[in-house]
Amino acid sequence: GYHKVLGKGFIPTQPMIVKAKFFSHTAEEKIKKAGGACILVA
Repeated sequence: GYHKVLGKGFIPTQPMIVKAKFFSHTAEEKIKKAGGACILVA
């Protein structure tokens, strides 16, 4: 997984599962809008 995911970049339209310690609000919205899921890891 990743340490921190920010919402600055381009998100593909295909659904994906992203594992990270931190998600910005924008990143979480973009991932969920594309049909994906955000999983927080310790």
